[in-house]
Amino acid sequence: MSQYRYTSVNHPESFDFHDSVFRLGRVGDTEIAVCVQALNISKAAEQNPYECDMEIQTAHIVFRGVSEFVYDPGRVWERDAEGNFAPVGPKILFRGKEAYSRFEDDLSEGAMIICHSIVEADHFEIDGTGKEPYFFVSFKAEEVVIEWDDYRGPAWYEKRDR
Repeated sequence: MSQYRYTSVNHPESFDFHDSVFRLGRVGDTEIAVCVQALNISKAAEQNPYECDMEIQTAHIVFRGVSEFVYDPGRVWERDAEGNFAPVGPKILFRGKEAYSRFEDDLSEGAMIICHSIVEADHFEIDGTGKEPYFFVSFKAEEVVIEWDDYRGPAWYEKRDR
């Protein structure tokens, strides 16, 4: 039995992660728990009793059975003589435990999520800013549990009465 009023299991597609902030809760060998601010839920989600997408006050997300981590810390970009931007240096990818550790470091200081994608039902991709000015991480998770108690109000992108 959950201690929270609302629970969503394996339905991350019902949420909009853009501009949400993930802070590390706890980690284990195959689990990451985060506390999330500015997470939005679709009006179509079973747990949303409102007629518009809503921002959740504070959510708690647990990714269980995590594996296949890949972490890209991004690169510096510079403008060339023609005014075109190009990355500097070789692309560096971290895999496995090193990737997991680097993602954990970003979460420990708070990471703003720019984009979150679900590639397959259990494969996630996240672009964000944290300890690294930009990072990309992908991983698999067997289960995603999102829990919360209260709504803050309409999502930032919903039309508001003025």
